[in-house]
Amino acid sequence: MPPVLLWLSYQRYALLGLAAIAGLGLGAVALEHAFWAWLGVVLVTAALLPLVVHVWREFPRKWRATQLATRRIAAGTFRPVALEGYCGDPCWRVVAAEILRRTGMPRARRRELLAQLRAQHEAKSHALLIVDHQRGTLLRVEGDVTVTTTLPPSTTTS
Repeated sequence: MPPVLLWLSYQRYALLGLAAIAGLGLGAVALEHAFWAWLGVVLVTAALLPLVVHVWREFPRKWRATQLATRRIAAGTFRPVALEGYCGDPCWRVVAAEILRRTGMPRARRRELLAQLRAQHEAKSHALLIVDHQRGTLLRVEGDVTVTTTLPPSTTTS
């Protein structure tokens, strides 16, 4: 994929947010500068702008991740399971999909694998951790499974 198209692909959510803000602004102008329309523009902008800025600023990290994965693919050391961490965020799933595309994997298989990696990521990210410092235990609750681990003694003094 040419760099410009890759940039557009990675920035799609930021560009969509900017388009929504611009569209609402044009709508407010079309409504002859109605107060309530401008209030809507301000509220939506306040809600969307942090997301737009975040996505916009993530591009260098996404580019580096793509380049690193491309080198690993060329070296034969790439493993698709390494993309699991990318599957928790829709913006990073775009990066994971591009990386899998670069491996030559068919589109249907890429979608299937991304869905599987996303499910694994979500399963791991929905756990409750309770640390009991007095007893020196860690309690991890995931769904119906509860695991208690004894922690090593603390080396700090009170």
